[in-house]
Amino acid sequence: MLMKSARELLAENLARLMAQSTNLRSARQLAARARVGQTTISNWLRVDRAPTLAPQLNALESVARAFGITVGELLSEHRNRKDDAMTARELLVELRASREHAARVSRMLYDIAAELGAGGAGAAGESSARGFRDPASAQPEDYLLSGAPPSLATPRSSADHKK
Repeated sequence: MLMKSARELLAENLARLMAQSTNLRSARQLAARARVGQTTISNWLRVDRAPTLAPQLNALESVARAFGITVGELLSEHRNRKDDAMTARELLVELRASREHAARVSRMLYDIAAELGAGGAGAAGESSARGFRDPASAQPEDYLLSGAPPSLATPRSSADHKK
């Protein structure tokens, strides 16, 4: 799919906005409201007749202001508000699914951490593992990696290295 040029988009958007407007339906009315030349508006509407004329930014700003839109909206493809609402709904559904997935992964990580912590610690390890399994008791710092597990963090003596 080929992208339209800014000139083509400007012509399409001007024609659409003028057709939707109640008091800016002609190039003369729009030119008077925006305080730009009528030939400027006419040239913008006829891309094929004056393809090399580049619109001046101050004229674009004046016309956009007359319609109550931004220059960006004037020069970009028209998006239907229904499409925007649909996109917003789709993003909301995706956000909910992402949060649910994050909660599932968090619970799985807690279970794994609890099992690793309880691996042979006996009854004392089980009680700490049970407390650790509760995702509601998690703090933000619980998600940060702080180094090696305690069993590996203790410094080894030179005699241990020789074994």
